[in-house]
Parts: sequence; C-alpha cells; structure tokens
Amino acid sequence: MDPYFADGLNIRASSQRSYDNLHPTEAIPLEKGLCLVLPIQTSMAESVQIKIKNISELSETLHVKLFGGERKENYIPSCELKDYRLAIAAGHDDWITLDLGCEKPADDKIYIVLEGMARLAVYVNEEKITGAVSFHYRPEVPSRLKKFNKSICFKDFLPSQHMYNPENVVNGYSRPYGLPNGWISECTEGQEWLEFSFASPKNLDEIHLVFNSQLDLEHFDDPIESLIQDYDVTLILEDGSERKIITRGNYLTLNKHKVDAEGVTRIRFNFCATYGSPYHEVFAVKLFAPTTISEVR
Repeated sequence: MDPYFADGLNIRASSQRSYDNLHPTEAIPLEKGLCLVLPIQTSMAESVQIKIKNISELSETLHVKLFGGERKENYIPSCELKDYRLAIAAGHDDWITLDLGCEKPADDKIYIVLEGMARLAVYVNEEKITGAVSFHYRPEVPSRLKKFNKSICFKDFLPSQHMYNPENVVNGYSRPYGLPNGWISECTEGQEWLEFSFASPKNLDEIHLVFNSQLDLEHFDDPIESLIQDYDVTLILEDGSERKIITRGNYLTLNKHKVDAEGVTRIRFNFCATYGSPYHEVFAVKLFAPTTISEVR
C-alpha cells in the first residue's frame, strides 16, 4: 500500500472467518485417496484434526502422506514430506489428530493425502473455503490432483492461523498466491463491514475494490456465489460530514470508484449481499492519492 495511506492506518472488520470446517454432512470411503490442501502462514505446521469413521468390526489402517509444492500460483504437490500409518479402532467415529510436524513448503501449502480401505471414511461437506481445497488423489500421478466437489472437514490446526485477517486486503496481493490473501467474514445472514481509519486526514482520489469472483470456476454459467453483489462505501471527512457511494447488482471482480475527496479520516465499507454465499470476501482494497500529492512524495 502507498505509504501516504499506510502510515497510521488502522483496519477493523465486523468479523473474521475461522480457519476450520466443522460441520460434516456425509462420510466418503477412502478406498480411493483424497487430498486436503491447507495453506499455512506460520513457519511450522504441527497438527490438524480430521473426522474419520471406521465401519469395520476390526481395526483399520489410515495411510497418511504429506507433500509440499514449489509454486504458489497452483496446487501441484512436488515433494514428499512425511509418510506414516495410523490404526483406527473398530467402530471409531470421531475426530483424530494428524501429526504434521514439518516446515512450511515453498508454496505455503501442505497437501495431506488420506488413503485406506472402503471401511474407512472421512467426513466432508459442501462448504467452499477459499485456499483450503480438497482433491481426488491418484498415486500413479501424485502431482496431478483432480478437483473434488466437496470439502474435507478439519479443525484445530496448530499453530493457530489467522488466515482471513482484514489486514490481508492491503498486503499487495489481489488474489490467492500461496495463501488466500483476503478477508472473509464469519457466516452471516446480515451485513458485514470493513473500516479504514487514518491517524491524520487524507486526500483520496480513487478507491479500487477486488472481490472473489472464483476465476478458477470450471462452469462459467453457474452463479458466482462468493461475489459481493450489493455494497456501500462511506467516506467520513474531518469536518464530520459524510459521502456515500451505493453499488447494487455488482458483477465485477474489480470495482473502481472515483471519489476526489479531501480530508478523509475514515472509510467504511458495508457489504449487504452476495450471490448466495453466507460469507463476504474481499481480496484487496487499493487507495490512490491525487496526482499532486504523488508528485510531491
């Protein structure tokens, strides 16, 4: 972000999505491998919990493989980090802890491969979690993951990750690159907001907002549920007055608003509706000063 705006900037949000996927809807047998990919912010990954069901009257073996990748822009596991087996007791139907115990790979993601017999199943649901994606895993071509249309449930990733922090919107990225690089609200039926506060009044020429339009969608005729549909931008000026920009029916990833405002002390972004997602997602907020200020700096 431009130092003119970054100096003394405080960013707050109405809420922040937690980094987990807690509510399973079905159990998928593991005779064909599945892979859960989890981005990580910290230098080390210690452990994570998944929910496993063993319908057998005997103990079954869960085969766990951990991979890392080299390229942040895609999901391609290229190096094996760990390989171990866990005994799952007969009739087990609960969360288990997977030992990760590895350093953060070059692509900021850990690929957790789960394999077993048909009597072992992992719990999933239909949540869409930006960054944390589930795939079919084929051992004959481990680097070629095939998208799985459900998400493996997980919780209690250690160390704790603040993956969807509101400050991500000014980290210089406008889409996922290794990490999700965005702010996501908690699940809600109401409005959510972001607020920028400046230590001193700022002159503001233009605002750019970047939303999640799921550019990786395979079916472009489907509604883009995560896209922000309706939102307001309110500028609070040093004299206490306000200016408001109202947008309804948005269909763009990148929205540019020419404001030409002087003495801005706060900017409030109110997000009113998406196209179906219960989460509000913003990848980037970019602020531009008038040319005269840029030239002086």
